[in-house]
Amino acid sequence: MKKLVEEDLIAPGNRQEWSKWLDDNHTKVNSVWIVYYTLQSAMPTITINEAVDEAICYGWINGTARSIDENKFKQYFCKRKSLSTWSKINKEKVERLTVSGQMTPAGIRCIKLAKSNGSWSILDDVDALNIPSDLKFAFENEHVGWQFFSKLSKSVTKAILQWLVFAKREETRKKRIEEVIRFSKDGVVPKQFRS
Repeated sequence: MKKLVEEDLIAPGNRQEWSKWLDDNHTKVNSVWIVYYTLQSAMPTITINEAVDEAICYGWINGTARSIDENKFKQYFCKRKSLSTWSKINKEKVERLTVSGQMTPAGIRCIKLAKSNGSWSILDDVDALNIPSDLKFAFENEHVGWQFFSKLSKSVTKAILQWLVFAKREETRKKRIEEVIRFSKDGVVPKQFRS
């Protein structure tokens, strides 16, 4: 497979051009940068939502975006890794794209793999803001900390819960729970979780 270099840019003028590129290249390259033009440029361009939807159809995912100049910016797209998690928004997109018949065999394989390895559902409790039992237990005798934690914004709570879910080892998860209890008792949200 071809390795991505910064110069691997494409500027699809519409969704059909991006779809054609993916159809021709999704098995040949691992990634690409899409160039989007601003409204002020008056250049034909695909929208971010169209680009993300089409990427999902082929089992690809969007990544970081960077400014190029005052008239355009670029966004990174790549093949979705086998253990890449699926957000609630992207799962809703999959449902819509499946109903409309837009999913490709590559996209369907990606989803089947995610469902079989657990990456499809790993964030379900996070998205629902369900507090895991081990965190609830840790807060049992920490009423001040719980009062602080329970008043955090949804986005901050979600970031913290996701951080716990992504702990690979039980020991790491325990340390992270201890840290959540500590900063909640102190009434301070660490920078990494601030929106």
